[in-house]
Amino acid sequence: MFRTQASYKSEWGSYEQILSILELYRAAQRKGPYDRYVLISGQDLPCVSNAELISFFSAHPETEFVHGWDINVDKWNGDGRDKMRLFWFRYDKNLSKRKVIRLMLRLRRRTLHLLEEAIHRFQKAFGLFRPFGLPMYVGSNWMDLTGECVDYILRFVVDNPKYLPRFKHTRCGVEVFFHTIIFNSRFRERLIETPNRYADFASGPERPRALRSGDEEAVLSSGMIFARKFDERVDAEVIKAIYARTEGIVPHGPR
Repeated sequence: MFRTQASYKSEWGSYEQILSILELYRAAQRKGPYDRYVLISGQDLPCVSNAELISFFSAHPETEFVHGWDINVDKWNGDGRDKMRLFWFRYDKNLSKRKVIRLMLRLRRRTLHLLEEAIHRFQKAFGLFRPFGLPMYVGSNWMDLTGECVDYILRFVVDNPKYLPRFKHTRCGVEVFFHTIIFNSRFRERLIETPNRYADFASGPERPRALRSGDEEAVLSSGMIFARKFDERVDAEVIKAIYARTEGIVPHGPR
């Protein structure tokens, strides 16, 4: 485990999420390079032992595990193209404990939201959509990539300096950024379109569900190698149960 040189105030759906993942890849590459780069969050757990994990990726040395699809397919929360072709503001979380500051931030957020809606109506009325130079693809940003693919992504960003800034003022651009690069490259021929992650978007109350005691069987029988999301504030017992059922894993719990 090591710390990256850069850090970002990264929130869900923000531009900084892209910067954070790129920094993780660069930092890992400097320490490596490695044959396999597995991207997981602090709320993920392995569903298999370390030995099974190594065996799985050893059996697929040239496979990119990326779940994605053409952005023109209407399955990304409505018309997903709007998240890339319209102008979006960034909304910071209101974490201040001072009531006056919290009120000011709420007013700012509401004002930006109203302005954003007006800009969207104007863009749609006159067809003033933000252009994009490549066919766009979207999907889960939890990917398991080969070292060769990660090298290609990092070189692509350097060789195409306008690509990264294009994702400023987008919504959930992190779910388009990497997929568009990969699906428009020769690595598309090496894809297996599975996220390798178990997640429950149906049961709720969260989306995805914060897994609880009783979910163990569904997780461990899913055939996936990771599961998400776990939250020890919601249910710490399920975390212990998963570790108890997967041999060879040290039970540190999610961080």
